[in-house]
Amino acid sequence: MVGDVTVSRRYFACDCGEGRSPMDAWAGIGPRTLSEHARRVITLAGTTWSFEQAAVKLKQLCQMQTSNDTVRA
Repeated sequence: MVGDVTVSRRYFACDCGEGRSPMDAWAGIGPRTLSEHARRVITLAGTTWSFEQAAVKLKQLCQMQTSNDTVRA
């Protein structure tokens, strides 16, 4: 975990309203915008502590800002 990272990416849209960003698949970011590694850390925290405590611990230990709803999902 390195903190906030901003990445510019191309987004392709068509007239039908559909769109996609090829980099999302490459980076392992799905519709929830969490990487696989972030999901693993959040899952571990959510199974160790209450959802609210997990969100606080993730902020303290990993500088990962998330809500208890994200941990619950």
